[in-house]
Amino acid sequence: MNGHRSLDILAVGEVMGLVSTTTVGRLDHGAPLHFSFGGAECNAAITASRLGSRVAWASRLGDDSVGHAIRRALAAEGITVVAQTVPDRPTGLMVKERRSPLRQRVSYYRSGSAASTFRHTDLDDELLAQTGVVLVSGVTAALTPHLPDELESLFSRAHDAGALVALDLNFRSALWTREDARRTYDRLAPAADLLFSGVDEASIVSEAAVDLSTALIALGRYDRAIIVATDGARGAAARTPDGDHYVDAVAVPVIDTVGAGDAFVGGFLAEWQSHADVSESLRTAAAAGAHACMFAGDWEGAPTRDDLAQLSQGFIVER
Repeated sequence: MNGHRSLDILAVGEVMGLVSTTTVGRLDHGAPLHFSFGGAECNAAITASRLGSRVAWASRLGDDSVGHAIRRALAAEGITVVAQTVPDRPTGLMVKERRSPLRQRVSYYRSGSAASTFRHTDLDDELLAQTGVVLVSGVTAALTPHLPDELESLFSRAHDAGALVALDLNFRSALWTREDARRTYDRLAPAADLLFSGVDEASIVSEAAVDLSTALIALGRYDRAIIVATDGARGAAARTPDGDHYVDAVAVPVIDTVGAGDAFVGGFLAEWQSHADVSESLRTAAAAGAHACMFAGDWEGAPTRDDLAQLSQGFIVER
């Protein structure tokens, strides 16, 4: 945790518009559509903001309706938007189809997007000096070949300014191969003060990672102060210099798991930045991730403090 700064979390990464079908059916068969937005870092940022953290989000957006809508929506969530407008580049877009009750497909249209042109110099030294934690995910690192270099420079500048760095490995097979991801993880993870990973991402680092315990061992090669591993319904764990900490998953009726991992990260950082210990931060993170699973969408199920209190009480009928 990093106190005495005006900004708890600075989330850096692409936000895309999201067009999704509202019923089961193929888009080309005329299924009705709903517009929203999403992105790994911004999903985590919304969770942290709803839980009371002071949050900013940084990237680049196109000068288009999608970009304008994202700016307004993030501001409405209490998030400070630090994003250049790039007139000749579009805001990225993703299209989500529920092709059957058992099959969902997401198509991405982000090649050449405004966010793919991000430079670490978009963020000035004064902003970094007021930031507690800079959050980035592996999704951002995978967008273009130049971005790992930009993130390395950003991490170095953040440390020079006294900020901490949180990295969520967050692998996306549509963006790069496991081999390319591992090489980039090996570049960026050693500079992270907090490292988040699912067991699946940990298996990219080492094939021996098959559960929470072995994931912590695999990720330990980066020798970070705090390593956090998640395994869906099987819970989560953290390794610190004081030892290992485990938390069970919170059982909820699942509607949509998209964004649950981002809510977990946002919940952990919000609690940890409020000077809670790692065990308490894990519990809040697990509850935040579970709450997100009860709602459709990337960020709509991000909880408030009141939501988490009610979640612990179980099913309630209000009259």
